[in-house]
Amino acid sequence: MDIILENMEKANKAWQAAKKVAEKEIKAGKSILTCAEKIEAEIKKHAEIAFPVNLSRNNSAAHYSPLSDSKEIWGKDDLIKVDIGAQSNGYTVDGAFTIDLSGKNENLVEASKKALEKALDYVKKNKKDSKVGEIGAIIEKEIVSFGFKPISNLMGHEISTYNLHAGKSIPNISQKDDSILGTNKIYAIEPFASTGNGFVKNASFCSIYFPTNKQTRNTTGRQILKEIESFKGLPFSERWIGKKINSISKKMALALLVKEGCIRPAPQLDDKEGCLISQAEATIYIDENNIIHIFAR
Repeated sequence: MDIILENMEKANKAWQAAKKVAEKEIKAGKSILTCAEKIEAEIKKHAEIAFPVNLSRNNSAAHYSPLSDSKEIWGKDDLIKVDIGAQSNGYTVDGAFTIDLSGKNENLVEASKKALEKALDYVKKNKKDSKVGEIGAIIEKEIVSFGFKPISNLMGHEISTYNLHAGKSIPNISQKDDSILGTNKIYAIEPFASTGNGFVKNASFCSIYFPTNKQTRNTTGRQILKEIESFKGLPFSERWIGKKINSISKKMALALLVKEGCIRPAPQLDDKEGCLISQAEATIYIDENNIIHIFAR
């Protein structure tokens, strides 16, 4: 059996199980931290975590995951992008869906879902010859047809072993890019539909970091860097590290590690205040025989 496919299927089993937990736990009044911990624990029952679960709300598009001391609860009107990553031996299934606790944003949720479906239909038809720019054009056209804006500076991405953003990016808007997907490749396709500007910026909140290869002389910092070696270059949550370190010391060490370039922050990404964003995402693998396999669906 194709070793890539074998690992992808294992990761997909974990993703599907985690999705069920998210759907059960995301209810108004429930703890966001508990929800995140339960989703990630479910992934570990079947495979490994590829990145901290993203539970971005309302005008936040991505990169919100609760801090270890979070007391936040789900609000009755929250629109949540649930972005889950599961991996097996570095082969990742990255998929997302939107939960609307208000029940008032059906069209917005449908816009990103339909955009993903149309993009996948195109790739299923054209497989390795699918053009990157055409995928973006399809996504943009579909989202605009619903009366919303695609987020222009967030993209899908090629995935390699232990590398979530490798090689090509898959746009959510039309681009003059005739490069093709090719074979033996894994990609995440992830449309975002927004009622705002269709452009996100870094917020001040950050709980997710990427390792780099730099080192520090700081004792607490070295302890943290030693811990994150097990993530093999994949992003990690503040919740996962430094559990035996005083919380203030950990915060200071993380800030120092960022300043020294030993870790790279992935801050929350927001569109304009008051707007709403939906997301849909699936992972595809085009094998050496030009057969397409779709995960997180």
